[in-house]
Amino acid sequence: MAGADEQFVAGLRTMDRHDVNRLTIQAYTRAQRQMIDEERVRRRRAEAEAEAVAGEVAGAVASTTAALSNLINMMAVLRMNSGESSNSATNQTEGNLNGNNSGENQVSEPAAPVTPNAQLPAKKKKPRKKPQKPIKKSYLFPEYHHLVAEGVENIEFKSSTTDGTLYNETRLIGSLKCSSCGKGWTTGKVATAIRGYEQQNGQLGYSAEVFNQRCAECNSLGHLTLDVDTYVERVARRLLIWKGEFSPEPRTHEQFTPPHRFDLCEGCAVGRCVLGGYGRG
Repeated sequence: MAGADEQFVAGLRTMDRHDVNRLTIQAYTRAQRQMIDEERVRRRRAEAEAEAVAGEVAGAVASTTAALSNLINMMAVLRMNSGESSNSATNQTEGNLNGNNSGENQVSEPAAPVTPNAQLPAKKKKPRKKPQKPIKKSYLFPEYHHLVAEGVENIEFKSSTTDGTLYNETRLIGSLKCSSCGKGWTTGKVATAIRGYEQQNGQLGYSAEVFNQRCAECNSLGHLTLDVDTYVERVARRLLIWKGEFSPEPRTHEQFTPPHRFDLCEGCAVGRCVLGGYGRG
């Protein structure tokens, strides 16, 4: 009987699923009916498992396709932003937005495909440049007072260019760039007038007026960049002398520069230059 049962089961497995389901169960013995039922159950389970596997495969394919699409779109965005794209976009002509018939058209380029997962490359922040002072004939530098105050006690910066009870002229180091033609030059002869103001609170008020220079090519005023160390050193030394306190010798910071041009110095123009200019004739 075992051989007959195996042959019966083998015959069932060669049959189509629809043929197995159409078998008249009453025409078979009890044992054969059980075999038919088991074969039907086995096939239903196999079909369910096949559908589940197919669903998983389809999901994996869809996920892979989406990831690949995102990668392609991201590469397109990166290429567009880095300027490495070798394909020029087709220009699309639109009608004039004003609705007139002037014949002028606007041309726009189609945007590169961007998906929610695509991220544009981060732009590097440019370093901030220190703002230049407006171009003037002379300047005050209150922003350097805290540096001067590190070496001199009981002083107060005054935003004044009026002469006080104390006065001294010196020269500083700086570089300039013409505000018109762009020519640059360096000088160790930046005229500076230091003024002292005696105050009732016991503090010594002071100001240091730094004079601009003009361009030898076009006679325009320059953008002045001051050597801060020299400014602090010479202003502090003068204040210590006025206060009657010990003052160390200033640092030697000599630099060869072209001869001083009285006609280009704003300090000379108003008689405030230590090098001897007394106005322009």
